Amino acid sequence: MPRQLAIVVCVAALWISVSVQAQGASVLSVGDPPNASNITISDADGNGNVTITGVNNAVFPNATVAVRNLYTEQTVYVPAGITGSFSATLYGPGNTPFLISPAEGIAADLRNLPGSLPGGPAIVIYGTFAEGRIAPTTPITQLVTDGSLTDWDAYPANSLGLGFLGLWNDDSIYLAVTEFPTDYAQLRLSLRIETALYTLQFDPRGVAPAVWQEIASDRVTDLGVIAVAASQAEALELRLPIAPFAERLINNRPPESIGLLQLDYLDPQGNLIQSVVLPELTTLIKVAEQDGFVYLNSSLPADLTRFSLSGALAQGASTWYARARLASLMLTPGQTLNLELDTTLSVPNLPNGIVGLELGGIFGLQQVTDALGRPVSSGLHTNNGWATVRTSSHLAIDNLQNDVILGEVRIPAAQVIRKGGELLAGFNANLPIPADLPPGVYVPFFIGTGRIGDGTPFLWTDNGVLGEGAGISQFPLTRMPVALRIGVPEDVVLRLPWVLFYDTPSDGSRGLVAEEDRPLMALSNRVRFNSPTTILPPTTSESGQPRTYSVEPYLPNMLANSYTSSTAPLLPLLPTGRISGTLQYPSGEVNALGTALIAQYQLSTVTLDERTRFGEQSPLDLMQISTLNDAYRQLTFDEYGNYELNISGYVEDNWGNRYEGGGRYTFVVAEPLDLTPTVLSGAPFEVGDALSLGVHLSPGVPADIEITVQVFPLDGSAPTEEIFSGQANDFGVYVPENAPIFNIPGEYVIDYEVRYTDNSNRLWAASLRSAGVIATPDGMFIAHGTRGQADTDGTGEAWFNVVGDSREATLYQPYYSGDVAWVSDGRN
Repeated sequence: MPRQLAIVVCVAALWISVSVQAQGASVLSVGDPPNASNITISDADGNGNVTITGVNNAVFPNATVAVRNLYTEQTVYVPAGITGSFSATLYGPGNTPFLISPAEGIAADLRNLPGSLPGGPAIVIYGTFAEGRIAPTTPITQLVTDGSLTDWDAYPANSLGLGFLGLWNDDSIYLAVTEFPTDYAQLRLSLRIETALYTLQFDPRGVAPAVWQEIASDRVTDLGVIAVAASQAEALELRLPIAPFAERLINNRPPESIGLLQLDYLDPQGNLIQSVVLPELTTLIKVAEQDGFVYLNSSLPADLTRFSLSGALAQGASTWYARARLASLMLTPGQTLNLELDTTLSVPNLPNGIVGLELGGIFGLQQVTDALGRPVSSGLHTNNGWATVRTSSHLAIDNLQNDVILGEVRIPAAQVIRKGGELLAGFNANLPIPADLPPGVYVPFFIGTGRIGDGTPFLWTDNGVLGEGAGISQFPLTRMPVALRIGVPEDVVLRLPWVLFYDTPSDGSRGLVAEEDRPLMALSNRVRFNSPTTILPPTTSESGQPRTYSVEPYLPNMLANSYTSSTAPLLPLLPTGRISGTLQYPSGEVNALGTALIAQYQLSTVTLDERTRFGEQSPLDLMQISTLNDAYRQLTFDEYGNYELNISGYVEDNWGNRYEGGGRYTFVVAEPLDLTPTVLSGAPFEVGDALSLGVHLSPGVPADIEITVQVFPLDGSAPTEEIFSGQANDFGVYVPENAPIFNIPGEYVIDYEVRYTDNSNRLWAASLRSAGVIATPDGMFIAHGTRGQADTDGTGEAWFNVVGDSREATLYQPYYSGDVAWVSDGRN
């Protein structure tokens, strides 16, 4: 039988040239993913917006292109031209990851929904890895409103006498008072802004805004309230925004002069306790600076790592952005993670009188590998559909949460700077890494928190004081696009799980794990237990034409794999690396697939809404390596029988880490038989029960059947195994003569394997796995249940369809409920 052999070109430059030419030669059609090599991302403008441009053949002609910011979940929909070009503008500064998904059309009711993005096969691309937005060129005033005068040493010429210090810049008025009574209840401050006189009355130790008045010779005008940042310790420090005063001037211009007139201390009834009057014409000096991020105790070295990150505020009402600096990517357990985040929250609708707003951040780690470089499924958005945590019978226990919380850093209200419609919070995080942390590769994450005074803590993603939005994904999480080697030397080889055929189900079974990875992990598709054997039909059921398969590997730990969630990849993988492979046919002939460069990363299928293909609870949108090479994307299997595929290679992240993957994969090409066991898969048993091992096949054929029953005792002793084999009758029915008895509590696994060759030498096959528990009759717990959906008035029908959930869902906050022990930010 003729084979089409791939030619391995030894000269790397020639290989790359041929590869690029091949990728750009064919015109994309419906169902093809975008071509990342034809898509560029511009630098961000002053508002953080970028333009993503696809030139000719970036997507298939006339597609509707959905583009999503995977940090903020903002999504835009734009049409592609007849040549497959498009342009989309949306928020996404720095190294923002974007998801680009073309489709023939996306209905209005599927747009702008949280969770999985509708569309065809999509790709993930990143913006520039840098700080992202241009840092301000105007110097930053190096004063922190913390009640300490140490930082005022940088401004020695700003003493006003009588124990007062003061200055102003383009944004704020800064004042410090060194002597004050301890028993006052209110403070009244008198200022001169050019020729106008104003008073502000407030308690600098409380969370109420200042009452603001303009004083004239013939009248007093109430101006409402104004937010003043204040802190009292060894000194009383105040920071007043200039913008409200500028709005009182003609043309809303900045003031030309500011003077401090008087400070009055009042008792609870408003009576004067003490008054300090400054000399007439006491004018504050203006410095050519602005408000910004100040790190008086920075511990970062000169050779630091820079990146950026962002996220959604108030269920998508707005966004936040951070320029980040990290001391080192190489750490050991017991050391300190040193990190600075210049964080800007866009809050255009925040009330002017809000005071006492503290901002915080939860910092944590998600594990990628262990000390030996082996993959680990560690927590939120990393292990839906697979797991390295397994039962005694090696079944996956997925969707666990064992993320490592390092602590929470708080920015006191007085140190949160408001500039127009933005809040600035500089996080100086010095977080101890637990000494008993298992060594491995970890990805840090950040979750924004806040509260007003002693009020109820909230997350930045909550609707409330930061805004009101329509909704984002469940369990939002911002992963930092860096990989930390904690106790893992640079020479340790790192490995990621590579899974094949995940979007090509085999009778409901999804995904094939390499033999090298089976001792470490298992898959869980949440529809049925994966069969012990992957069976692939050689032709399509509709037309009978040869069926094509992709053997490009999936990376199950990169994305959330859930229709309710949308998140950035676990690692910032670059389109670098390569794979190579060989395919051995049942006849023994070996086909070399050649070596292919990794061109991009894609996800999803041609199905517009993945839920209709795999189900709402089944994993969706697994990230897949794509070579854009037909030697790996367009394989046909025209022999019946057992195949062996050997694939190996590596991918790389932005920080130079290489992750290897692949191994030996075996599968069977055959016509599918439908196998129905007499015992429902997953049925529980009690000790003493007999197991019925009857089987019914459709179509009914006299196939050879082998049934393996394994029991894994609860006490941890060695498992037992029994094998039953025989042949079905002409109607496809098989019932073994003997029924095994479960005589010990634990887990059981039943594997069914069926083979039949018809008169045309066509191989028919089926494979099924059933698993469940064996309980003791006198157990402490009794389980009760009923058919149907919980909390409904249905009749408990056996089959039903549910679209969404009519009940109001409360977002589960996996990391934050109430107070977390605050970690010092080094400034208070």
